[in-house]
Amino acid sequence: MKGRIIEIAKDRDGSKFIQRRLQVADTDEMQIVYNEALVGIEKLWDDVYGNYILQGLMELGSPTMRDGIGHRLIDGGNVVKLSMKVYG
Repeated sequence: MKGRIIEIAKDRDGSKFIQRRLQVADTDEMQIVYNEALVGIEKLWDDVYGNYILQGLMELGSPTMRDGIGHRLIDGGNVVKLSMKVYG
């Protein structure tokens, strides 16, 4: 999985798999998903399946992870644009 989180997250079954793993992930697994998701956040936040990974990280991740995702959304000025999209 490592190195392929974005690719896997954009697939229906892959996204479901990652979502299930996030529910039981240890700190290291969660960090791997977070690191890769943050790098490819633009590919996930408006994707029909990928957005669920970001939602999972926001729900289950550490406060630092939530802050990191939030800053990427706000700092890039993407909140309004994303709020007008179906999966944003």
